[in-house]
Amino acid sequence: MVEAIASMAGISGDSDVFMKYLDKVGKDVGEFLPKGVTKAYVQVELVVDKDGVPVN
Repeated sequence: MVEAIASMAGISGDSDVFMKYLDKVGKDVGEFLPKGVTKAYVQVELVVDKDGVPVN
């Protein structure tokens, strides 16, 4: 069964802040993996306007 969670990250800051956020999300997702499963596919979508500003 595949489940999806769609939410806005609500992150402000530079790429280091974003990478720390992704690391935290990865650890949080790990708690929901079935016993014995150590890897999961996570899709991240980021929409950026023509000025380089994230919008969605």
